[in-house]
Amino acid sequence: MASYNVSLASATATGTFVQDHHFGTNALHGVNIDTTGDMLPHDGFVAAVDALDLTHLRYPGGHAENTLDVTRLEDGQLRAEVRAFMDWVVENSTPDKMIQVTIVLPTKIDIPAAQIEAFVYLLLEQYGDHITGLEIGNEYSIGKRVEGFDRSTHPEDIPDSDFVSSMTESEYGISANRVINAAQDAIDRLAQDRPGLGHDPAILIQLGDTNGAGSAYKGNGSWDDANEAILEWLDQRAMDAIDGAVAHYYYNQSHVETQVFEGTYQEVRSLDQRIDNFNEHLGREVPLYITEWNVLNTNMNQQGMAAASTLLEMFEVMVQLDTADAFIWPLQHRISNTIAGNRSDDGVDLSAGGGAFKLMADNLRPETSAETGHVERFESIDTEWTGSNGEVETNYYASPYHDVIYVSLRDLDPGTVNFDLRPFLEEAVSVDVTRMTMDPASSDGLSDLADENGLNRLGRRYIDAEEYAALSQLAFFDGSDKNHIQTTGDGQYRTYLPTITGIVTLTGNPDSIEGYYFATETDVDPLFVTVTGDFLNSGTVALNMMPYDVAQIVIEKKWVQEGGSGDENFTGGIGMDVVLGRHGNDTISTGEGDDTLKGGYGDDLLNAGSGNDSIHAGDGNDTVFAGAGDDLIETGRGTKVIHGGAGKDTVYLDGNTSAYTATVVNGQLRLIGDGTDARIDGVETLVFADQRVSVTNYLNGLEGGPVDQPKGQYGTAFDDLLNGSSDDEILSGDAGHDILVGQSGNDTLMAGDGTDLLIAEERGLYGTDASEQVYRIYKAVFGREPDVNGHQYWVTQLASTARTHAEIAKGFMGSPEFQTTYGTTTDVDFVTLLYQNVLGRAPDPGGLNAWLSNLSDGMSRQMVVRHFAESPENKSSTHDGQADFDARWDATTWTDDVFRLFQTVFDRAPDADDFQDWTQSLSNGVSLESAVNTLMASPEFQASFGSTTNTEFVARLYQNAPGNDSGDSAVWIRALDAGLDRAAVVIGVMNSPEAVAASQAAVKAYVQSLGLDDVLEAGSGNDILSGGVGCDSFVFDTTDKGTHIVTDLEPWDIIDISDFGYADVDAAFAHMQQQGDDVVFLDQGVTVVFSGVEMDDITDDMISLL
Repeated sequence: MASYNVSLASATATGTFVQDHHFGTNALHGVNIDTTGDMLPHDGFVAAVDALDLTHLRYPGGHAENTLDVTRLEDGQLRAEVRAFMDWVVENSTPDKMIQVTIVLPTKIDIPAAQIEAFVYLLLEQYGDHITGLEIGNEYSIGKRVEGFDRSTHPEDIPDSDFVSSMTESEYGISANRVINAAQDAIDRLAQDRPGLGHDPAILIQLGDTNGAGSAYKGNGSWDDANEAILEWLDQRAMDAIDGAVAHYYYNQSHVETQVFEGTYQEVRSLDQRIDNFNEHLGREVPLYITEWNVLNTNMNQQGMAAASTLLEMFEVMVQLDTADAFIWPLQHRISNTIAGNRSDDGVDLSAGGGAFKLMADNLRPETSAETGHVERFESIDTEWTGSNGEVETNYYASPYHDVIYVSLRDLDPGTVNFDLRPFLEEAVSVDVTRMTMDPASSDGLSDLADENGLNRLGRRYIDAEEYAALSQLAFFDGSDKNHIQTTGDGQYRTYLPTITGIVTLTGNPDSIEGYYFATETDVDPLFVTVTGDFLNSGTVALNMMPYDVAQIVIEKKWVQEGGSGDENFTGGIGMDVVLGRHGNDTISTGEGDDTLKGGYGDDLLNAGSGNDSIHAGDGNDTVFAGAGDDLIETGRGTKVIHGGAGKDTVYLDGNTSAYTATVVNGQLRLIGDGTDARIDGVETLVFADQRVSVTNYLNGLEGGPVDQPKGQYGTAFDDLLNGSSDDEILSGDAGHDILVGQSGNDTLMAGDGTDLLIAEERGLYGTDASEQVYRIYKAVFGREPDVNGHQYWVTQLASTARTHAEIAKGFMGSPEFQTTYGTTTDVDFVTLLYQNVLGRAPDPGGLNAWLSNLSDGMSRQMVVRHFAESPENKSSTHDGQADFDARWDATTWTDDVFRLFQTVFDRAPDADDFQDWTQSLSNGVSLESAVNTLMASPEFQASFGSTTNTEFVARLYQNAPGNDSGDSAVWIRALDAGLDRAAVVIGVMNSPEAVAASQAAVKAYVQSLGLDDVLEAGSGNDILSGGVGCDSFVFDTTDKGTHIVTDLEPWDIIDISDFGYADVDAAFAHMQQQGDDVVFLDQGVTVVFSGVEMDDITDDMISLL
């Protein structure tokens, strides 16, 4: 057994990084997707996509050229197969995980430009959020070449045929010019018709490929000639439209003589030179797209375990070529190089190559910090090693937080690899080692991909007489077993045995099949073995490896960033950060992980995020956001503002307890002494030089008796729901997508990082898109208005992205209420009921037939309901009802009504409790008439109005309610004399346009006199803020990057933008503008949309600059 002592000799950064879209796959029509019935992806394919977390798909693969003309329309609509697949894409996407699709457009058939243009237009109009690429044809030169081939008819329309001739470069260039221009026509027309959509997928043309039978340069030319020949047929518009060049990368080196990767041009298929040459002819640089890659299906000597290290090497090549997208082929297929099993599988059956792909997919993808937005990206590192002799291949990737190293034994003898870890351990905190080897239970010596019943096998491979002779010498070989050898009628030999060069003897003279190791058997399963050891101390890992085994070494490390003398910004991410600010006024944000932050000298902002962090503020006037987790905070000297956040946090002060005076101001504990002025909230423990004490005990021990702690709830780094109470309290979301509901009380709601919802009262978010959509889906599914609590719940779910519109519709349609109305209906009855319940009319024949056709072609009922709910007709018909619904249940709607009611009935403003009680009662469904009758029954009213005549009653109302013209009083008197209820007169007088206008200033002054109600502070991310009935303050800082929506700005509310440093309100107004029905504030990356507000509604006294 060979032994290798492998050490790093040199490492050079390449500047190329692994991208998420390097982990794409092909969704093949008829192979991975049903061609009849629901036309949806197979269960096994879906399971494999989920298991490998694949979100980039190429559809329908090369089948666009010969089995499915995707551009064909049916009654002016996308064909059923395309709709079914794209609907599946939509329904299986979430805002955080959008499935993206590259569509292959056929070129080997002369499809009219108008047909292509119409297809691309509809595709982008309906599914443009998911379409990222348009690939112009597939493998133009590959396949049999027939001179004078009739390209007028797609093979789909020729019975029992899927043949289409390959093309020369000139033929492809002519066709590509037509297809590109047609696609660009569609993109341009859609941009003109629907400018808000902004769909502009990448247009991808093929690199010249002289390997195929169709190439005019096969055997006597080069890809230089091929690239030139293709591009010379493109007009300038088509040339300008090209966004990338496509190649397929299939590894065809058999490694019969040596298993070592030698870095030859054959191994990389000259991809580097081919893309450079293409760009020279194009006159500008576009990236390379690899839309199919794998070990070549017929390269049997690199299948099985050999494929794992080959795929690792190929992936490194693609990354270092700065490839834009890469799509593995195939994910599931009845073929030797399948990644995740046979096309007939219902689940996932990873091959050895699939195991290597999964290791990379699980460990090399970019990962974005939800708290700071920093993206951890893995750079491919060029390396030289000692002690490997090429038999040990190493692929190395590095990020700020991890080193990931793949070690492969490219030798047909087992061996031990002693791998030197010491160059990677300086900041390391852990080392995890996984060895991928062959699962011996899965090996039977036959490369047939058979299922458990021995069915769905591959075809046997052809071998020559020399290999037949070599195989016949194996101890287990049986010439009568057709799995071992089969002679065809024309004298050729076929076998299911792996390649003779990949069959390794485990003993000197094996006498049975157990004495062999089948390194290139195609259908073996990978086995993942955890390698244990004290690697941080030993500095070495010993890997005992079988031929073609792969080991993955993941080293987690600290990311150390160190500042200088200037003002600097430091951003950490998902791992363990160590940031040393040094001098200057620094901003440090570290996000997830157990981090160390040292501000040093200067006035610093330290935001530690989640994790158990160690924070050293240093000298200066610093602000600390400790975030979720159990944090340790050293104050240092100077003025400190410290927010502990969730978790059990501890603040360290330099002096003895007696050195500090303590007060509680605005919910914060303030400690002054020993050169420190610290304002602290959300902290559980204080540590002085002479004692350690809980904050509760410290406050209770202050002179003057116990002091109440500021009550609060603090979120985590995850998605939190914080519900307040009737008390005055702080709700702080920290990171994640949080929902903060203040309820009653004077609350402070702090958004933190992430997309958050801040609702000051029991309910909010009225007037938002989410409110409108939930109202419409209720009407569509149940044929009724929502109940108020159900509406509020689903609006918060939708607005917070916890649920998608599709998920809400799916949940509604599974309810007993829906099933009672729609569940057992035929498609005709189902659609007819939708027309009646949603649109309030009978279906027109054309519409009914169109929806029946959609359902017949595989569109789900859920998708039909969603289309009805969001149709322009339904939006129009429900607009007034939805607006009335929001107004009825929104407490802020009733603020001025309650004031005018008291003014009209009692000739006074309501006291604070009455104001709060009646606004809440009216917003909870009590009618205004009932409220008036209740007040009219009160002793106060009876003392003033009880025995009045109708004339006296109206006169008194007009006296109390300002702005009304007494000349109109006769109308009300006559109505009362005719029997009208007095409550109706009160409502009429208080709500007259004159009374409303005349009372506006008084209402504003009254609400302001009640004092500040709630404070809603935005954070970074896209937040929605809903105030309450009182005077609310909406606070926005320069660090609150994102787009925020204020749903209900009232004339008595405050817009606090003091952090922006404006000299006066005019400077603030200069950053506001009217956009449609909204006022939009925009400055320094912070956008605030004040929904349903006019510029004139925002007055100087509403702007806080201090």
